Amino acid sequence: VCIILVIPTAGMILYRGFRPARFYIIAWSAFLAGIVLSTLRVMGILPHNILTEHGLQMGSALEMVLLSLALADRISMIKKEKEDAQQQIVENLNRSNSEIREAHRKVTISEEKYRILVEGSGEIIFTMDENWNLLTASKSIKKELHINPEDVPSVRFPDLIYGGRENNNLGRKTVMDKLEELSRLKKPVNFTAQFRSPINSEPREMDVRLEYLNLEGKNEILGRVSSIIDDSLL
Repeated sequence: VCIILVIPTAGMILYRGFRPARFYIIAWSAFLAGIVLSTLRVMGILPHNILTEHGLQMGSALEMVLLSLALADRISMIKKEKEDAQQQIVENLNRSNSEIREAHRKVTISEEKYRILVEGSGEIIFTMDENWNLLTASKSIKKELHINPEDVPSVRFPDLIYGGRENNNLGRKTVMDKLEELSRLKKPVNFTAQFRSPINSEPREMDVRLEYLNLEGKNEILGRVSSIIDDSLL
């Protein structure tokens, strides 16, 4: 019953493409042949000789040899599959490293383009936190407001608004209202404001645009301040 079950099952598995099954079929077929020879001898159908006398032992021994070959073939397949998997991993890593290097190159180029664009612009481009403290600013802030870029982290945006004259309190209040609107709605705001300069007594009227940025889960505000005269020329 065992032989009747295993040989057809192995044939089905061989048909599905599992290579070691062929050794399995031959091994059990050899064992089956040894049983048949021994049975026919006992029944008196075949004469007594070395083949019929020891057919069962010879078939069993041949089965063990063939099953050992099947096991060795299976181990060889596993080794090859492992080597192929390792090679695939290496290729994927090399491909990933190449993609990372290419992405880094593109980011570097983009950063350089952004730097040239920002630094070459006449506008003051800056970032600040939600408490209106400036974080960074382009070099134009030195030209337009006479503030060194290194001193930017110690400056608050409301302090840049001109407030030296009593009649300018309304203008400063308008700016604070715009900042409150930006904080509340999180939508870009545009307005005109008069900015003070440490070395000039007269304010400079400039256009302002503020909008929220979300960088890695942290809110920052991107600002752009441009001279009204420059805008007219543009």
